This record gives sequence, C-alpha cells and structure tokens, in this order.
Amino acid sequence: MVDSTKMSMALPTEKFVTIIKAFSHELSSVIESYGGFVLKYVGDAIISFFPSGFNKYLVCD
Repeated sequence: MVDSTKMSMALPTEKFVTIIKAFSHELSSVIESYGGFVLKYVGDAIISFFPSGFNKYLVCD
C-alpha cells in the first residue's frame, strides 16, 4: 500500500487499522476470485500465489 507508513503516523490508530483491514479483505477477495491463494499477510502487503495446474503456458498469465 503506497504511503502506509506516512498514513500510520498521520491517522489515529483505529482509523488506520480499519483501512488496513479493509485493504486486506478486499485484496484477498480479488486474489481468490482469480483462482489464487493467500500465503500470508506481511504488514501492508499480501503474499499470494496462483497455481497453473497442468498447463505450463498459464504460468505466464
């Protein structure tokens, strides 16, 4: 998330936590809708993967 460090300093804690929760929830939904899986949450980032199955050409997509 762009400027999350700056936001964490400027916003009240409750408001910042709400933003991070909403961001994580929405991004997780998008990842799952494209057939991906959330591996873990790291600060304001989400590490995910998208398996290609048995079609090696889908790896690029």
